[in-house]
Amino acid sequence: MKYAKINSNLFFTSRVKFLKNNGVFLIFFLVSSSLAGQFHFSNSGGAHFSGMGRTGLSVAGIGAMYYNQAGLAGIKNWAADVSYERRFNLEDLTSIQISGAKKFGFGTFGLMFSQFGSELYNEQQYSLAYGRQLSERITLGGMLSMFGFHFQNTGEARYTGSFSIGSLSLIHISEPTRPY
Repeated sequence: MKYAKINSNLFFTSRVKFLKNNGVFLIFFLVSSSLAGQFHFSNSGGAHFSGMGRTGLSVAGIGAMYYNQAGLAGIKNWAADVSYERRFNLEDLTSIQISGAKKFGFGTFGLMFSQFGSELYNEQQYSLAYGRQLSERITLGGMLSMFGFHFQNTGEARYTGSFSIGSLSLIHISEPTRPY
């Protein structure tokens, strides 16, 4: 009986090659998903996104303000959203998000304000977003944000900025008809 010889060196080098090619993406994905949990604002968007399991990347309208600003291009004239949450009926775990967007001839602009916490500790987010229809099937968007943290006991306040970009594309897949 003959046995096939497995080249373990080939297996190892293919794994190393995979990590070299995709390692940066994997590290970015793992770090960015863990950093998103550091901010309370991951629960923005109200009941609509809670019902969808917080999957708002492909939504068009005012809800796109929270997840993928390219969806702002789907607003016809103007839109607004107000979300309020008081977890466990505790004032310290209160959050509010207010956003609005207006469509102009050259795209849709949106503003957002979010706050979480109480007088002792709170977090704020101020954002300016833009979404534009590039073609019949492609939209592009982005957002500039400023995050703030305030501690009453020390009087310390810290701010940092961030930006995000996103796109949406409409893909039409049709199944060929079958003759019966």
